[in-house]
Amino acid sequence: MAIATSLSALVVEDEAVIRMHAGALLADAGLSPIEAATADEARRVLDELDGDVALVVADIDLPGEMDGVALALYVRDRWPGVEVVLASCRLGPASSPPFNALKAFPKPFDETAMREHFVGVLARRLARDPPADFLTAFPSFQPGAPGSLP
Repeated sequence: MAIATSLSALVVEDEAVIRMHAGALLADAGLSPIEAATADEARRVLDELDGDVALVVADIDLPGEMDGVALALYVRDRWPGVEVVLASCRLGPASSPPFNALKAFPKPFDETAMREHFVGVLARRLARDPPADFLTAFPSFQPGAPGSLP
């Protein structure tokens, strides 16, 4: 069962069906998905939100001036607390991400592994900085206390 929060996640994928699928996995994990078709569009969205998302999930191969790796570097540079996940059909199960600090998932997605990762992102973000609506819904929650997530 997902925990409903106002925390958002940005999914950046040029293929609409894959973008919607990733958005559904994010929603299942309790995050509110925001969609962008290109890294350039994602950058505009992130700038408008001042990086106020828990997670960015981006395809590596994106059309436009910026690809997924450049977007990941942009996010890491400006908002180090935002987690970034890269995805590509060119990644095999044993592949490592383009640089060590990122999580990467091969396409087609392993739904269970992605959902578990997204729930972990949500749990870490809630423990660090819970939004007001979450604290209202769960008044006994103590940020940073072990085992305090409902």
